[in-house]
Amino acid sequence: MVDLGGSLYDIGQPSSAFAGTNLGGSLHELTSTAPPAAPGVPTIPAVTLVSPGSGATLAPSTAIVVDVTDPDGFTRILLVVHISPPSGSAFLVHDGDNFRAGFEDLSTRTAIANGFRFSIRKNSGWDAATNVEVYSFDTEGNEGA
Repeated sequence: MVDLGGSLYDIGQPSSAFAGTNLGGSLHELTSTAPPAAPGVPTIPAVTLVSPGSGATLAPSTAIVVDVTDPDGFTRILLVVHISPPSGSAFLVHDGDNFRAGFEDLSTRTAIANGFRFSIRKNSGWDAATNVEVYSFDTEGNEGA
């Protein structure tokens, strides 16, 4: 078991036997939107799945694209990928500053209005059903997940 920091552990190696597994609802759970804030009340960071759509088949070279926005700005955004059983691996994809090993060659972070668009691709390709978790912390102390 490898300590990835932040209470995350890589507990196994992904199996290539699951390439192209249907994502079902696992990516749908990623989408969260913050309700409009009252005047003077800070907004909670919002995470929106851009692509692929919920229930799409994830090919090894497919990019998972998410937008993370908050008009208050961010102090830190962390992206974590969980590979479904049987491997059960979890990987820290982006540590708030840089993409981590295994994702750094093909993934990008682009500034958009009020936040960032992350395009996540695993260097060796996706090889199992995947769930992405985004943890964002804005400058007002709000946390979005």
